[in-house]
Amino acid sequence: MPVVEDETTAKLRSPQEVAKRCLATTFCAVKGESKDQELVDSLIKDYSATDCFSPDEQQFIRNLNPPQQNLIDFAWRYECVHVFLWAMSLRNTLSAPNEICPVSDDMKLIKKIGPATFVAEAKLRAPEEVLDAADLYYRLHWAAIELRIKGKKSELLDEEVVQERHRALNWLIGYLNQEWDDVTTDT
Repeated sequence: MPVVEDETTAKLRSPQEVAKRCLATTFCAVKGESKDQELVDSLIKDYSATDCFSPDEQQFIRNLNPPQQNLIDFAWRYECVHVFLWAMSLRNTLSAPNEICPVSDDMKLIKKIGPATFVAEAKLRAPEEVLDAADLYYRLHWAAIELRIKGKKSELLDEEVVQERHRALNWLIGYLNQEWDDVTTDT
């Protein structure tokens, strides 16, 4: 398998970038799951997150009646939020790659920290830990795709979970210098 980024080539995002990305991704996931525009608008205001969104997210957030597939796609981004919270050392571990993340627990972490300090006091794990996770999820994604191509499945992997976490980790390590809307999960 190819080598992924190491400490000499990776351009890890700053703690504040990760915290802002976490908030934007969270609020999009909340809208995708709940369709509750009033709640999402309130969260954006409370966390002063208006400027945190990517162009695709801005379009989604502003759309009062997004297509069902967009709602599904953005709701899956809770898996990215899970990775961001782990990268910020707010979670000790990531849930298993065959388990959907504990959304309720992750949302409680964000709420507990609160709007006043979520971005201002953000910190990140050691780069080696983030790079190791990126390497692991790259390999897990590769394995999940190989299984699908061969018409097989494994109870140890959920391809959608792995892909979303791979996306978040690729953004964290600055994979190909891609912006959030353009992050790929090449295998």
